[in-house]
Amino acid sequence: MKRRAHPLAAVRARHPRAFAAMVADARALAAHRGRTVKGRGRVGAVLLVIREFATSRAFAALCAYRLRARCRALGVPVLPILLHRWSMAIGTLCIGDPVVIAPGVVVPGGRAVIDGFVDIGPGVVIGPHVTIGLRAGNWQGPTIERGVQIGAGAKIIGAVTIGRGASIAAGSVLVHDVPAGATARGVPARTLGGDRAGVVTGPAGSNRTIGAA
Repeated sequence: MKRRAHPLAAVRARHPRAFAAMVADARALAAHRGRTVKGRGRVGAVLLVIREFATSRAFAALCAYRLRARCRALGVPVLPILLHRWSMAIGTLCIGDPVVIAPGVVVPGGRAVIDGFVDIGPGVVIGPHVTIGLRAGNWQGPTIERGVQIGAGAKIIGAVTIGRGASIAAGSVLVHDVPAGATARGVPARTLGGDRAGVVTGPAGSNRTIGAA
């Protein structure tokens, strides 16, 4: 009898290797804070990770997620559950199993919830108290491309795409696509600038033009 593949097997295969991802995250966090990155090679990378781990609870929580994701990919039992709980305890960072986060992401304040089939690209900055999640009954979550800035308290809900280099203002509630380079703000969020200034794509695929915020 043919064995059925785990429903998350394809997602787990896409997780980056934990150490490489942590080094990229540490470099991104250091750059975000304006810190110098000293040393080269593997020793320098280890020292950088240790420094950021020791000085940032949010980074420590992100490291726990990286280790947990790798353990899931390797089929390690029990430990992923413990790492998930530790991540929530130390940095209030709750990241679901279907979430794939590229190396080089910055979560400077922790206190974020990310769940569903979510893809987050490199260079994304996620502020504190951010929610990246789902619409009821649909496990497909947002796709957030490279270099997006997400302000504190923002909520990004549903199967939306945020284009490269876009910015989501603090406290915004976003339920529509955002074009590359645009800024979205408000409740519900409206867009300014970008490739399609003032245009928001609705859930059914229809477009509507909106005024400036």
